[in-house]
Parts: sequence; C-alpha cells; structure tokens
Amino acid sequence: MDHRTSRAALRFAVAGAGALAAALAVTGTASAVQLSCGQTITQDTTLTGDVLNCPGPAIVIGADGITLDMNGHTASAAAGNRAHGILNQGHPDVTVRNGTVRGFGLYGVRLAAADRNVVEDMTLVRNLTGIGLVDSTGGVFRNSLVRDSGFVGVNLTGGDANTVTRNRIARSRGQAVFVQHSVSESGGGHLVSANTIVGNGIWISLGPTGTRVLGNTIGGSQRDGISVFDRSTIVGRNVARGNRAFGIFAPNGAVNAGGNRASGNGLGQCLGVRCGR
Repeated sequence: MDHRTSRAALRFAVAGAGALAAALAVTGTASAVQLSCGQTITQDTTLTGDVLNCPGPAIVIGADGITLDMNGHTASAAAGNRAHGILNQGHPDVTVRNGTVRGFGLYGVRLAAADRNVVEDMTLVRNLTGIGLVDSTGGVFRNSLVRDSGFVGVNLTGGDANTVTRNRIARSRGQAVFVQHSVSESGGGHLVSANTIVGNGIWISLGPTGTRVLGNTIGGSQRDGISVFDRSTIVGRNVARGNRAFGIFAPNGAVNAGGNRASGNGLGQCLGVRCGR
C-alpha cells in the first residue's frame, strides 16, 4: 500500500469515527466556547476556559482548515491517562496555538496524515511525547516550549518538508527532536532550525533524506548533542557544548554546511562533520 492509499484509508476511518462523535462535536460558525474533555471541533474555536483532568483526549480536530486558539488556557490529563491531548487525524490546513497541554500519556499534540498544519506558541509539559507529526507533510511547529517529556520532545515520523523551528526543548527523557521513517513513508526534506535544547538532543535516523539541521544550540545531553545516521543530512551552524558523548556524531558522514561549533563534550567534539570551537 503506498502512502496515498494509506492516507485515503485513514480519512475514511476518521469519517466513520466522526459520526460516532457527533454528539460531542462543536459545529457551526466560529465561536468562543468552554469545551469539555473529548469534544470534537469542526469550526474555528477560541477557548474561554481550561479543559482539565481528561481521562481520554482533551480536544479532537474534526474538520479541515480550522483554527483552535487556546487563548492562554490549559488542557490537562487525569491520572493514568493513556491518550493524546490534542488529536488531528487526517485534517489539513489546521492551526493550533497559544495554550498549554500537560500530562498526557501519549502525545501532547498528535498530527497524523494531517498536512500543512501549524502548531505555534504552545507549552507542552510532561507528556509522553510533546508533539508528533506522523505521515504528515508541510507542517510547522514553532515558537513553543516543550519540557519534561517522558519519551521524545518532537517526533517527525515519515512525511515530508516539516519544519521545527525557534523552540525551546528541555529535559526530554529520550531525544529532544527525533526524525525517522514510518512504515509507509521514508520521509525527508525536513528543517530543524534555531532551536535551543537543554538535555538530550537531536537524532536523525537512517532513512529520512535531506533533513536540514541548522543553527541549533544543544547542551547538557546525556548522549550526543546531535546524532546523524543518514549521510544526506545537511548540518550547519549548530553549537554543541557540554554533552556527555560527542558534540555532533555522524558516523556515516553528513553534508557539511559549515559553521558548526563544539566544545567541552565528553567523548569528542565532532565525528563525520567538521567543527570549530
């Protein structure tokens, strides 16, 4: 099954799930509303209050081309939660902005087969994974804080040309940014740029091609600052200091865009790419 077929199947499944959730859906013209846990929105929505102690998902995106403005409010999970905070399966051109998502047992924000989504000005705290873009293309995650993730801060799985930029990512138990292929898509052409990372850093797996890792600052990782396993990855203008292993580790090589700097790293400064101090 190619990725276009798999996306079509997902959209069909989402349509069926939407019918079951109709009683919880917020529909009609744009509005400012107080949502309850698990509601599906199908219009531009601005929150008027928090959505707290959710046993399942907090908010489900149910239409293309809409904006969820959290308006400074928080979506939080109940104890033992094993769900996503904000979930978008198959809806393109959606924007999520200006809120906090805390404590969810899966993703704080999950975008699956959801192209050209923008997630911005968010705070994602103590979720298993802060945000994940799965088989999604042309997405943007920017100007946000991700901290204390139980697994990964930002996960790009499959998809093409997604951008992760100008974020602060701190104290992820796994990687701050993790780029990998999916079952149906190898992925590639992503941009990971201008992020400030405290703790574990950036990992580019073998498979996604042409990922650009540019202008990031990484310090305090228990591993490498940046680990690159696909030699088509473009690495430039990054600063890696005070990491336990290498500053930048590219054992298969990488495309050196210049301007990388590394110092004070435990096992060495850079391998497979040139660095200054």
